[in-house]
Amino acid sequence: MDATSSADVEITLNDSTDGSIMIEIHQFDGHKYTAHVIPGQTTGVQIGEELQLADPHQVVLVSAVGDKIGMTENKAVTKAMIEASREGKWTLVRVGIQIRVLAGQDRGNVEDYVPDPPTALIVPGTYLRTTLIPKLMRQGAEMGQHTDYDMRPGQGGWPDAHKVRLFNDILWPDHNIVCVAVANLPHPRAYSECPEDVQQFTKERFEDYLDKYRLAMDAVRLHCPRADVVELFATVPFGTIKGHFKEEEDTRTCLSWLLPRLREYLSQTDHVKHLDFLCWEDKWVDMLKSGADEVLQD
Repeated sequence: MDATSSADVEITLNDSTDGSIMIEIHQFDGHKYTAHVIPGQTTGVQIGEELQLADPHQVVLVSAVGDKIGMTENKAVTKAMIEASREGKWTLVRVGIQIRVLAGQDRGNVEDYVPDPPTALIVPGTYLRTTLIPKLMRQGAEMGQHTDYDMRPGQGGWPDAHKVRLFNDILWPDHNIVCVAVANLPHPRAYSECPEDVQQFTKERFEDYLDKYRLAMDAVRLHCPRADVVELFATVPFGTIKGHFKEEEDTRTCLSWLLPRLREYLSQTDHVKHLDFLCWEDKWVDMLKSGADEVLQD
C-alpha cells in the first residue's frame, strides 16, 4: 500500500478469544486491508507492521473524532477510541497536516481574522449569498466580481446543491485573503416546502455535510487563478443555526467527525496542508477540539 494514500477504516467486532477487534481498512482505490487490535495493548507500530506500509513514518491513523496514532509510535489503541469511532470512520492520512481551532468571540470572529500565510476563506451562504461579504467590505475589503461554479453538474434533487460562489479579485490591505469560496445552503424554509429535493443534515447524511466543505475547497484549487499561492484554508461551522440540522445531536456528531475528515481531504491535496477552523460559539468547541492539533480560545 502506498504510504501517502488515504484510507477509510471501518470497525467490526470478531469472535476472537483474545479480545481483539478486526479493523477493516478500505483504501481509496478500492483495496481492502485488515488489522487486529487489542484495546489498550496494540500499538501504532504493530498496526503499521501488520499493514506492511511502504513508509510508516509518512502516515498517521486518525479516529473518527480525531485521536491520532502514528504508525511508528508505541501509543496503543484504547477502548474509548474504538467506542467513539463505531458510527464514524477511522482514516489513514499523511503526517504534516496542521489544524487549529480558533474559538471565542475574538479569536473565532472571521471579521477580525488576520492570517499570516496566503489564505482562502471557506464560508456558507444561503442561495450563495452570505452576510460575511458585506461585513468584510465594511472592514475595508474590496471583493470584486464573483463567479459561480457547479462542482457536480446534474447531480442531486436540488439543482444548485453543489454550486460554489468564488470571489477571486479581493483587495484587502494588511490581510492575506486570496479568495473567498461560498458553499451553497438552502433557505431553511425549503426543508418543509421541498422535502423531496432538500433534507436537513443528520449524522446519517454526514457525507453531504462534508461535501459542502470539500466542494468549496475544490473550487479554490481548480478555479482560483492564484490557487498556487494559497497555503491555508480557513473556515467556520456550517449550518449550526437556522435549522439546517435535524437535531442538535446530529450537529454535535457531525462537528465531532468534521475535522478528522477534513484532515483526510488535505492529505489528498498537493499543496494546502494547514486549516484554521474559526468557531464563534463556545458550545461547539468540545466537539471540535479532539480533531485539532491546537486550540486557541479567548
